[in-house]
Amino acid sequence: MWRTSTRAWLARIVMATIAVVGIAGAPAAAAAGEPVSGVSIASSIIAQDIIPAPMAPVMLVVAADADTSSGLTVRCSRGKPVAVQARGEKTRTAMVSAAGAPVVFTGLTVGKSCTVSIDRTRIRTATPVATPSPGWGLTVSTTGTAGVVAHAWQHQMTRPQGTVTYRVTATPVTPDGRVLTSPETVAATAPGTAWILEGLDRSVRYAFSVAPVNSAASGAATTAVMSRTLGDILGTGKAPATPSPPAAPTPAPVPEPEPVAPSGSGGPAAPSTRTIYVCPAGYADTGNVCTRAIAYTFHSETVTQPYTFHSGVVGSHVFTHPPTHCGYLPNPTSPTGLDIYC
Repeated sequence: MWRTSTRAWLARIVMATIAVVGIAGAPAAAAAGEPVSGVSIASSIIAQDIIPAPMAPVMLVVAADADTSSGLTVRCSRGKPVAVQARGEKTRTAMVSAAGAPVVFTGLTVGKSCTVSIDRTRIRTATPVATPSPGWGLTVSTTGTAGVVAHAWQHQMTRPQGTVTYRVTATPVTPDGRVLTSPETVAATAPGTAWILEGLDRSVRYAFSVAPVNSAASGAATTAVMSRTLGDILGTGKAPATPSPPAAPTPAPVPEPEPVAPSGSGGPAAPSTRTIYVCPAGYADTGNVCTRAIAYTFHSETVTQPYTFHSGVVGSHVFTHPPTHCGYLPNPTSPTGLDIYC
């Protein structure tokens, strides 16, 4: 409720009294509503509130946004306690330290609704989201219209990502990949995985990219780069020349008349013949010889044979008087230089 000071009320009473006295002291008019002493009663201001209009009360503006990956950002008045709680999880609390300073809650469960309370009063619910997964498979194709290309790509949507849109950009580049400052980059926001982008310059190459975006972050973009300009691909854009009418078909050649046998020959001459040799299927004619190359195979084979053996005397023996029936064989490794066998 707005209060008015005593001085303000006195000012109102004084002004109203002056207006009434002025009207009462004026001469009587000949008819009601006619001007009296040059003053029209119907259009005169008889009282006015000079107190300035009160300022509108300051409204508490509260925002809880999923603008950070796996978290929430809450904005409200200073000195207010803020609480965020998801079902089955511990309540997270924080205090706003300055007017408008946001309170950021991180490490929340993505895709799970949280209740946001300020000063123990439930304000709203908000759901943390995850960083969008990468896009892939970008394909850019011409449309037959100068400066207009069609984009198509792939992206795996999941509930923790929340609502996802796609930022489509076409950046002019040089053949070696440097970004040009002119013409300007063309950009648009697509709601789905296909988009028609207009306003491209046919004289330059473009690097195209499509990035999935949600309220918290941007995912990795899928990209593609032109190898030729649209002018090289579609031509100069001039209207094609009127095609020439098709040429009249060439008439079939008239066969020559058959030769007439000379008179007195008794009829046409017998046709001549010759023998033609043709190689059978799979053979090639090489110097009038039919040949065929066939790959050969080989294998290894081991032959096992039994071995033989015999008994022999190894070592040497020294006899003072060797028997007469013993023999000798030279052996360089023997102490005596001989092998004796009996």
